[in-house]
Amino acid sequence: MAIEIWRAIMIDRISMSAKIGCQDLYKVLYGQLYSMREEGKNILPNGKICVRHEKYTTRLDYYPVTYKQGCKRKIADITMGSSKLLGQKERNRYVKLTIYPSKFEQSEFDHFKWIIDTFFQEFGYSTFYSYGKVNYLELAYDSQSHINHSFLPYQKYISKSEIYTEDDGSCGTGYIGSPESDHRFRIYDKRKKLIADGLKPFSDVLPHTRFESVSKKLDLSPCELGKMCNPFPKLKVADLGKAKALHVDTQWQAFLVTCQFEGVPRALHMIKEQARRKKYIAALNSVPASWWKPHAAWKRFPEALIKIAP
Repeated sequence: MAIEIWRAIMIDRISMSAKIGCQDLYKVLYGQLYSMREEGKNILPNGKICVRHEKYTTRLDYYPVTYKQGCKRKIADITMGSSKLLGQKERNRYVKLTIYPSKFEQSEFDHFKWIIDTFFQEFGYSTFYSYGKVNYLELAYDSQSHINHSFLPYQKYISKSEIYTEDDGSCGTGYIGSPESDHRFRIYDKRKKLIADGLKPFSDVLPHTRFESVSKKLDLSPCELGKMCNPFPKLKVADLGKAKALHVDTQWQAFLVTCQFEGVPRALHMIKEQARRKKYIAALNSVPASWWKPHAAWKRFPEALIKIAP
């Protein structure tokens, strides 16, 4: 019997926004982005701070360490924007802080919080944590036992899915749900991604498949994330081997092939006969992957919340 190896659910990325009440404060905070960049060599001798100006926003990227090979490991960014929405008299001014907790090493995050508190003062990290609103959250659940595309992930009542095609024609990242929705799942080969980014994988021999839950507009402050419901049970995982053995007819086998290249939701959506679609859904539900246990993993979510606390 194969040994199951799972990494605890972690926060891979979280964005929290705070409104800026007046133009004068906006100008002060905006200027502090450039002050951080100018002081970059002093506050980050081995890293780099970059400021990128776009049409409606300005973003500061924070790299605690950079390498000669050009590899950069970003652990945070700060975005500021000001716009006037149609029909509104007042401008919408905001500052958004995004952090990448799964990339923190040693005391890097503590140092970053100190820098934010020093330069932004009343808009320091504790303000974002206590009063900011989470508008983007990536939660990661990693398996080092199961190779991506060796199983069939899907979600009830979801008809949209996509599987990215790699340059060599192989199946890459899979998506369950619409990009426009407030929630979506993403499954990909994290080991391959780490190597592509010039980073060392967790193992030279074991697979590393990442299951990501992407949520938007949670209407919770970071300090309130303990109230959120576990999103991972919404993702169903069928055992591909058992599914293939259920029926020998060519329609069913062709459906499973489509699932592997288009994703289960899209493959089901392509079936016009409602009776056959219901039959296939019931068949997938009858062969759940025994190793998919998201309820057990959620018990350690409080540990991930501690990592982003002030």
